[in-house]
Amino acid sequence: GYFCVLGVSTATPVQADLLDVRECHEVSDVGTGDICPAGSFCPEESPSAQRCPAGSYSDVPGLAECKECPEGFYCARGTINPEPCKAGHFCPSGTGTTLGKCAPGTWSDNTGLTRQEECEPCPAGYYCPSKAIDSRDKLLKCPPKYYCHEGCATSQPNDPFGGFCDRGYYCPEGSDSMVECTAGHYCSSQGLAVVSGLCEPGYYCGGGATSRNPVTEGKNGKCPQGHYCEAGSVTPTPCPAGTYMEPTLTGKQARHINRWKTP
Repeated sequence: GYFCVLGVSTATPVQADLLDVRECHEVSDVGTGDICPAGSFCPEESPSAQRCPAGSYSDVPGLAECKECPEGFYCARGTINPEPCKAGHFCPSGTGTTLGKCAPGTWSDNTGLTRQEECEPCPAGYYCPSKAIDSRDKLLKCPPKYYCHEGCATSQPNDPFGGFCDRGYYCPEGSDSMVECTAGHYCSSQGLAVVSGLCEPGYYCGGGATSRNPVTEGKNGKCPQGHYCEAGSVTPTPCPAGTYMEPTLTGKQARHINRWKTP
């Protein structure tokens, strides 16, 4: 915990004591030395203090060896007080100036992490393409036409981290899942950020329709006899009392929704 230069009369020299001795002796007759300062270490027979290497520290004077940098902190060369691990990083014990980085698909705005597992998954609706993302404003929204699940690391994800929007759905920016095509509308292709348009007259679209004139199945289909369907209809509307829809009015003819007749 001490260093000695030119030979001194004590194994634990302190510079102030040596200066007192010099008042009675020629300078050449007295050696120099001192207690090892904080941030340094002095093994036995040290001619000078040595700075603690990266990954270690010395927070008090007089140490013969440096202490290992604790987990959750990092220590540059000559550190006296370890620094908390930076946000977006993790620091196991013994970390020097090379900090571990939260992997793509993860992030953290907390300091003092000790291992990769403490980094948080990228939240659903976002993707985290780079390492060491350290603040929420650096998270990137999932792009239009795609949806991003938790832990997504790319703008064009595949299962299980997301995917390309299917027919019958649409995916605006920031989607964490596919959105079923809005009732009264249709979504005719993959990769839509908005709906394709309104369901045609003569048809109804109750949700998830893939065509403007859908085949009758589930919530979507052709307007049945005795009913009429305006553009954007969610369900068929019964003909008013005392009227009927001609059974021959199908397909394009059925778009003429006001052609019900009185018997």
